Amino acid sequence: MGAGAFCGSSMSRRALAGDLAGACDALLMWNKARMKGRLQPVRGLTRRREAERDLCLQGLAA
Repeated sequence: MGAGAFCGSSMSRRALAGDLAGACDALLMWNKARMKGRLQPVRGLTRRREAERDLCLQGLAA
């Protein structure tokens, strides 16, 4: 995601509000790509975001 998209994202808003676990959870919303003109979930991207979320949450527990 680009800087402009991130700054207006739910992940950014949650982090700025102090909800860091919620910000990690918001990563799961970024799993779509445009296919045939429509945004659709992509299985590989979903798996990647789940792994990134897990890593994000591990960072909070440390």
